[in-house]
This record gives sequence, C-alpha cells and structure tokens, in this order.
Amino acid sequence: MTTRIIEILRRYPLITGTIVACTIVGSVIGLFFLPTEWAMARKVAGGAIGGAGCGLIVTAPRILG
Repeated sequence: MTTRIIEILRRYPLITGTIVACTIVGSVIGLFFLPTEWAMARKVAGGAIGGAGCGLIVTAPRILG
C-alpha cells in the first residue's frame, strides 16, 4: 500500500509539491492570523488544514483530469 502511494507521489511531483507548499505556508500563516487565545499547536494545525485544502482546490483540475 505505501509503495503504491509513493509511486503516485513520484509520478506527479508538481501536484505533490504544490500541496506540500500550500500546507507549509498555511501553517505559517495560521501562526500569525488565527486568534491569539488559541494554543500554538491548534494554530499550526488549523493553518495546515486550510493550506492543504487550498492546495487541493488549486490542483483538483489536474488531479481529476
């Protein structure tokens, strides 16, 4: 199973890189823009989820064909 996932990731490096980059940028942005009363881990996780979602939205046309 894991070899199949790694195979897919190697086959589509641009899509993988875009989603990873959006996730990292989302985490950093979450640290600065999410509410200050939230814990740091919650801000990073929220930003990562938002970033990954944006990455999927951006790459969805290429993923779906």
